Amino acid sequence: MKVLTVIILTFLGIQSYAQDYPRFEEILQLTDMFLEPLENFEKIEPRPNDVMEYEYAAKNVDEDIEVRYAVRPITLKEYANEEDKQYYLEKREFENTAFEGHLMVAILNLSGGRETRIENIYEFEKKRLGADWGASSFVALNSDFATDYKFCHLTVIHKKDRATYYCYFLSNNIATLIRVSRKLRASLKFR
Repeated sequence: MKVLTVIILTFLGIQSYAQDYPRFEEILQLTDMFLEPLENFEKIEPRPNDVMEYEYAAKNVDEDIEVRYAVRPITLKEYANEEDKQYYLEKREFENTAFEGHLMVAILNLSGGRETRIENIYEFEKKRLGADWGASSFVALNSDFATDYKFCHLTVIHKKDRATYYCYFLSNNIATLIRVSRKLRASLKFR
């Protein structure tokens, strides 16, 4: 229980961004990332919740599926001031080693404390995303993160010294979730 508490407190400590759209576009620019247009999706306002922060959300206009993105920069292409630069430099080593723990905390937060199977993504997919590491998990939701949905396909992608990002694919239909999340998993990538 002590370990879980430490992990949760650590993860909460890195959740430092407000849930808003301009911040998402800014983060993508500063981390040299790119979001491909999501076909048949419309932007929606992120919903405040007590579980996981995210900066961008879009809902499919034809199917029961929503996607949410959270990007956690490790370093930036440029800094607003010396204080910001120091903040990122101080946390860089930790963020470059803690991404697997962050994935587990995210799963536990989304599922209400239940562990699920985690699968590492394949080498060809990491190359396509410009990533050093990635993993995903299907989660039966049991939190206020997405009360309108039953299931989440969570994908976490990490690039050393750049960022770790989270893709939350949400749906009430597991077949739709699998089909659409596989297709969209590569929509956000490092340049």
